[in-house]
Amino acid sequence: MKGKHPAKRVNPVSMITTIREIFNPVLTKPQLKNVILTTLAIALSKTFRINEIASRLPVEVKHHKTKQKRLLRFLARRFPIGAAMGCWLIFVLRRVCQPGTTGPLILIDETQVLGNFKAIVAAVPFRHRALPIYWYIYTDAEIQQMRYKSHNEIIQCFCATVYQKTKAALPSTSEPTLIFDRGFARGRYVIKFLKAQQIEELRERVCEGAW
Repeated sequence: MKGKHPAKRVNPVSMITTIREIFNPVLTKPQLKNVILTTLAIALSKTFRINEIASRLPVEVKHHKTKQKRLLRFLARRFPIGAAMGCWLIFVLRRVCQPGTTGPLILIDETQVLGNFKAIVAAVPFRHRALPIYWYIYTDAEIQQMRYKSHNEIIQCFCATVYQKTKAALPSTSEPTLIFDRGFARGRYVIKFLKAQQIEELRERVCEGAW
């Protein structure tokens, strides 16, 4: 019918195999199962909303409220986010980066997410888009409450962590390059911090011309 969008095609076997390959080292069996179910549901959902995602969960129960409770319980439980992101970073870099190349370009950017939450994100170019590989979520209230000394401290620690994890995931001959856009008005403080950490390789590679 004209104007009707085709249904989404999802290959569950491929997705399940890939998710197990990535996260099996750090997730328990229940966590892994729920990640698989949630990922499949998100892939089938028309909107990124709890009700919509819950309705698409491929489980035997048919009652929507039961599915919703299952998803909310999973989201409320403790989850090894840092370890899972580390596995995702390694998986993406080893799939995207070609052997023999000098190293990946790591794009660093910030974005506003839901409510008062903000995220600083590291991504790699992939098929004319940016594929996130690592991120950190924070609020301005946390800075005001002195959980962090400043916004600069968040950026500095994030960049150092991303560089170290990226470097560890790549062959010794590969060297990551961090790229910042002009939105980082105080980017010179980030560069100064990274150099102070004696990340020697970064001194010549990082793109400082953005400022």
